[in-house]
Amino acid sequence: MMTEEEDFGAQIEKISIKIKQLEQEKRLIDADLKRLNSEKDQLQLNFSIARLKTRKPSQWLGQGYPWSEAIVKTLKEVFGFEAFFPNQVAAINAVLSKKDVLVVMPTGGGKSLIYQLPAAMSQNLTIVISPLIALIQDQLAALSKFGVDSATLNSEMPPGEKKNVMKKLTDKKLKIILVTPEFFARSKNFMNKLTKLHHESCINLFVIDEVHCCSQWGHDFRPDYQTLSLIKTQFSGVPLLGLTATATVDVLVDIQKMLDLTDPVIITSPYNRPNLYYKVIHKPDNVQDAQTLVYDFIKNDFANATGIIYAATSNECDQLTTFLRKKNIKAVPYYANMSSEAKNKVHKKWFTGIYKVIVATIAFGMGIDKSDVRFVIHFSLPKSLESLYQETGRAGRNGLKAHCILMYNLFDWLKAYAYTQNTKEENSITQILKYCTNIQTCRRKLISEYFDDTWRALDCLKMCDHCSEPKEDFVTYDVQPCLATILKILNHLRNMDESVTLNKLFGSWFRTCPKKLALPEEPKPKFSKEQAQFIISFFILNNCLSVKRGYSLMSTFAIIYSRLGKEPNLPIYMKYDGVLKGVQCADSRNELKTINLSGSSLTAIKRESDESSIKNKKQKLH
Repeated sequence: MMTEEEDFGAQIEKISIKIKQLEQEKRLIDADLKRLNSEKDQLQLNFSIARLKTRKPSQWLGQGYPWSEAIVKTLKEVFGFEAFFPNQVAAINAVLSKKDVLVVMPTGGGKSLIYQLPAAMSQNLTIVISPLIALIQDQLAALSKFGVDSATLNSEMPPGEKKNVMKKLTDKKLKIILVTPEFFARSKNFMNKLTKLHHESCINLFVIDEVHCCSQWGHDFRPDYQTLSLIKTQFSGVPLLGLTATATVDVLVDIQKMLDLTDPVIITSPYNRPNLYYKVIHKPDNVQDAQTLVYDFIKNDFANATGIIYAATSNECDQLTTFLRKKNIKAVPYYANMSSEAKNKVHKKWFTGIYKVIVATIAFGMGIDKSDVRFVIHFSLPKSLESLYQETGRAGRNGLKAHCILMYNLFDWLKAYAYTQNTKEENSITQILKYCTNIQTCRRKLISEYFDDTWRALDCLKMCDHCSEPKEDFVTYDVQPCLATILKILNHLRNMDESVTLNKLFGSWFRTCPKKLALPEEPKPKFSKEQAQFIISFFILNNCLSVKRGYSLMSTFAIIYSRLGKEPNLPIYMKYDGVLKGVQCADSRNELKTINLSGSSLTAIKRESDESSIKNKKQKLH
């Protein structure tokens, strides 16, 4: 017979065994729940993407709404326009129907009118959240011209001016108030005022301009935009309008989730800007040569014309501006660490034509509404195709032809890659590499496909370098020997504890480095370094070569390496629009097949059984 102490011990052990069993079952259930939730989230994402791709604005284009006559009258009498731009009517109808609306419309497509016109027709307040004070000032100037009562609040305003605006809010004398997301998130007084107006049913609409900034997948993500997620909960029943010029399907889905929009009306316009001419040119490796190329372009094609040049750093902006000024170009720099006063002066003088060319970092441009910009030059690479589209979209807003020139070399791309911070940014800059090294596809088609937009051949009409100057002399080359040489160089330099930058790779390959870094048994290429950049880009895009970040006390840089375990023994074929001296070209009569190298997909020629036959069918270019 067990003692009382033994009985308690037996019960404890029994319960402990049961607890362990339940904990094991719980772990299994938790794992199943995690897996099922993950599957659900992925299905929900796929469902949202599918819905986005099939939605059309046509259902909102009708003229049978109670306000249809009034919006046309307001358009003419208040805003002075005779007709709407495409999809403006659809968006306005959805807004006036009190729906949540997301609008993706190209720069110059008339996004501002979508909230300005309903605000002009309403007795209640429209709150516009806009990313930049300079942009808000532009909007206020336009609204003042149209006679729409509007104001702004920001942290830089004098106390007395703030007090006057708050009184106008209290007295319900404003139709539109414009604020930055930072002010919206941090001003308790302003938030209390809006809450009171909401309780009195006096808020008509919330508007988020540049709504792509809400998404961490967007190219201009800003943390303060995340605080806007409270709008739908704190101001229930008030519709929300999001406006942007650029958003991929993934970004739109993320915006809906972040802003808690259950079933918004989504209206997208075609991304095509038919008056913009897109071109990619090779950027000389020498800085002064690159600057001279910019000057020649302006002098020969756009003397006294208005333009924007984008550079990566404030130092590049200053150097290029100084160079252009010495050549009598009316240029001025613009970047983030200038004072607000200096920025405003530059903006005003450029806008009024005192300066013709603004040399800027990406700090300049969001919401810029200057109609006569004739060219946009990317002296440095944009971070993504979204950035490219957004920044080139600042040209040609008056509908006249404008040029968008992207200057590319592999050194710049590797520099940009070195400063990426996550996989998303790496993927975005890789899309730019694909865009720049594409030698045949219409530039517009590449952009449209990236944004999941419908592409039509008539959308270009010779308004890009590939369509206006189509090439037919493409040659397919076997670049396997080039890869074999590069892999030997990488191994050689790695054995010497050298981090392989592009400069070191070129130095060893083209014999411009110290003797100890060279491989004397490997022949020096007969093609140019510019062509070598193209070949290396091809290898990077096909995963034969990889890039990672390296660090020193002073900088971050890109290191080239390879994941291939051994040299490929089959030909690797690459299409090129010119002559590569010393590289064997393929015979078009050979059958093409695909081989895989560490997950990459490359083109290889299927060898014929008769090796002598192949030898006779190929030629070596010298």
